Amino acid sequence: PRRFAFWAAPVVTYLMTRKSEPSITLADYLGQVLPTRPPEVQQAARRRLTLALARLVRLMHDRSLSDRDPKAANILVEGDPEAAEPRLT
Repeated sequence: PRRFAFWAAPVVTYLMTRKSEPSITLADYLGQVLPTRPPEVQQAARRRLTLALARLVRLMHDRSLSDRDPKAANILVEGDPEAAEPRLT
């Protein structure tokens, strides 16, 4: 009898996003906007952003998505950077 082998190449999926306006990178937010805030506001904002980032990564992983280059320059803070509750995208 003949035997057939099935060779499947790995599937690679890309997620394309668009830049939301207004938005800045997390790196710019941390380096330019956050230092202008009082120390207690900075600390609270860093905690909120850390939690938001953890939730965002968990959501991506739950949907079988991953980022091959996770860094602050690749994460957007959406909306007015002066707002009390910035959103990550």
